[in-house]
Amino acid sequence: FGRCSEMRSAWMEGYSGEPELCANAERELLTAVREWSAHARGDGGQGAVWQLHFSPLGQYLASARRAVVKVWAVAVLQSGERAAETPMRELRLTENDGDVTALVWLPHRAATLALGTSAGALFLFTPRENVAQRDNSAELRVLRSSAQARLVGDGSVWKLVVSDDGRVLIMSTSSGRVSIWHLRVKHEKEEASFEDHSSYVVALAVADDAHWFASGSLDCTVCVYERRPLPHRGHEIARERTLHMSAAVSALAFFSPPSAALATHCSTANCAGNEAEHARVVKKVLFVACKDATVTALCAATGARLYSLANGDISMIGHTRALQIVTRQSPDSIAAFDPPRSAATSAALVLVSTENVVRVYSAENGLFRTALSRVRGILASVQVCSTHCARIVTGGSDKTLRVWDSRSGQCLASWRTQRGSTHDTKITAVAISPLARHIALAREDGSAALLYLKAPATFRSELCAKARHR
Repeated sequence: FGRCSEMRSAWMEGYSGEPELCANAERELLTAVREWSAHARGDGGQGAVWQLHFSPLGQYLASARRAVVKVWAVAVLQSGERAAETPMRELRLTENDGDVTALVWLPHRAATLALGTSAGALFLFTPRENVAQRDNSAELRVLRSSAQARLVGDGSVWKLVVSDDGRVLIMSTSSGRVSIWHLRVKHEKEEASFEDHSSYVVALAVADDAHWFASGSLDCTVCVYERRPLPHRGHEIARERTLHMSAAVSALAFFSPPSAALATHCSTANCAGNEAEHARVVKKVLFVACKDATVTALCAATGARLYSLANGDISMIGHTRALQIVTRQSPDSIAAFDPPRSAATSAALVLVSTENVVRVYSAENGLFRTALSRVRGILASVQVCSTHCARIVTGGSDKTLRVWDSRSGQCLASWRTQRGSTHDTKITAVAISPLARHIALAREDGSAALLYLKAPATFRSELCAKARHR
């Protein structure tokens, strides 16, 4: 029993115990299920696979390379059949439509993808099984064609984000346009379109209730919009304010603070009024990362500055190129922590910098928590998985996929294909299934791999069993 307790403590502390057993644990936490050539060199032209996403229920995996989109069934990939490497569905866009530049799954829909292209087109793609591969007429819906994009002078689709309920889709373009679409099944329509930016809109964020959303551009501005329901039907969308930042915007993220953190935000922002007004003011927090190495927390309703991470610790690691909120308050959140749901300290902000440093801060007060150790190479993709313990997955130029503990910053597991093999190339994208059962990666040669990630509770019990036998 004592040995079992020691091994459980070693797991919770990031494998700080016996080196031999920790090394074995690192190898056994990740298991390769399948490696295959997802996109061949002659398939859609040469180029790396930068788009890789699991569906909301985790049953499908989608990848995009140039003008080709492929969808695999995860259950089929797990089988030992050679035919499993053939995609369930494949979509090839025409030359007029351009290449796929943005890809996102729609929640609460039967496996539907939203696609944005370099020609400004916007599609909804619903892959279906047991349908002829060349018959895409019943699966593809055109929300905006490339011809319509040229008429309004739009450039390529730069980013796509979707609300948690899957009803609101927001699109940004290289010409500075932001479009909001209401996604009723078979009755999709564009609710509003704004041209408040003079340059590329490189960052988008939408709140969990789809009431607020924001756009950030290279023209150093952030526009905050409010989407209000009308008395009878429909919604009214209006730009609430334009925030002028100190440098070009690189990333945005919304955060809903727990009730325990409301007083902290109000005192920081020097808000005046009764308690109800206090709660309304800090209902949504907007994080803005700029290219001058500053990360600022703003009140979405008033634009008041709550706190900033512009200190020497941040400025030395380069500007933040990605933001991810890690919280346990919402069941649809990106990740979850071990503390109870009532704990105000369970929410964290994960920053990925241009200097390949990943740091975790408290989302409530901006205090530094931890940094990932042993980060090597140039990080191409960083994702946070949804499990009972928050795990961060990274992949990049060192050709190795790593799983990290976001609390201690320690590397829990790593995996790399056989050195010198055909597929031993740089990792360009990683993805985690919603239940954290599988991790997928894509490489610059067009190949992909599917790995099985053991659940923390199951893995801890296996470690304890091995410790007893020793």
